[in-house]
Amino acid sequence: MKELERFDDAMREFTAAAASKTMLVASLEQIGHCLMRKNDARTALQYFLGALQQSGATGTGATNLKFEIAAAYEAAGDLARALQWFEDVRAEAPRHREVDKRLA
Repeated sequence: MKELERFDDAMREFTAAAASKTMLVASLEQIGHCLMRKNDARTALQYFLGALQQSGATGTGATNLKFEIAAAYEAAGDLARALQWFEDVRAEAPRHREVDKRLA
């Protein structure tokens, strides 16, 4: 229970940090990670997708967010969407976080 409270505290801090345009993408991503640790993949998806839609998400950062989105879909049981996102990651960066092993 105490661990979940720490995630809640962290999410409050990241929410406050998201008010800064320079911290928005990183904050949304970190909130998504906290939600994944709390086994709330569906809500985490909203944060990862929101981070990806921001103009600050480019290059490797965008690829990493796509990987997180794929992992969240996988955790939520939506394997078809997970596969689409993992394939997108592999097309952009075949060695990114061993995505090829996730697709094997």
